[in-house]
Amino acid sequence: MSDQEGVSHEVQIETAPAADRLESQGLRPGSIWYRLVQYTMRFLLWAWRLRLYGRHHLPSRGPFLICSNHPSELDPVALGAALPFRPSFLAGHELERYPVIFWLLNRFDPVLVRRGATDIGALRACLRRLRAGDVMVIYPEGGVVQDRPLGELQSGAAFLAIRTRVPIVPAAITGIAEVWPLGARFPARWPWTRRITIRLGPPLHPKPGERPDELTRRLEEAILELLSDGARAGRNQALKGSGDHATAGRH
Repeated sequence: MSDQEGVSHEVQIETAPAADRLESQGLRPGSIWYRLVQYTMRFLLWAWRLRLYGRHHLPSRGPFLICSNHPSELDPVALGAALPFRPSFLAGHELERYPVIFWLLNRFDPVLVRRGATDIGALRACLRRLRAGDVMVIYPEGGVVQDRPLGELQSGAAFLAIRTRVPIVPAAITGIAEVWPLGARFPARWPWTRRITIRLGPPLHPKPGERPDELTRRLEEAILELLSDGARAGRNQALKGSGDHATAGRH
């Protein structure tokens, strides 16, 4: 999938008619308070040139899952700011160590899970929300991974998709690890020096008789393809920039 195929969207604010349309499709636009926080985050992340590609891959109505790589603690805030509706997030209790991020994340109505243990309560909460028609965002790596493009995926998201018969929209976030490295309490890069990009891929529908590990492998391949698209687009952008500088130097 190329950037030309996945239309580029600068993150735009939903107008009231668009919000009404989302509600008619079963997608929550969120309360006025939620939208105020969302617009504030869009404005702040605009300084790091937040971009969303492939918005046309989002199903027209819920329920469905969005599963992404997890390169930074800031991922839920960036994804929540970019999406045109209010999703539910599955997030770890360990984010309480970062008060600002945790406060912002709570505005996005998370289901909190305890990592490293089978959290039956969180699983049941996810099932309830999907059966109610919600859109859920899950990071199947189970934690922030910055030392490689994609860590090993856990099969919990695939289990939820198969159990509720909902599609998974794969997503890839790039550029954010440089802006907010693991463990940092403040951004490590000045605005305009990095671009945060979110790419969405075509939905993955559970096949009849498919096991969670099989669907997880398909999800892994889809996210890796999106990351590859992002890396290729980054190289092309760098080459274009160097070419523009060379051209300017000849004048």
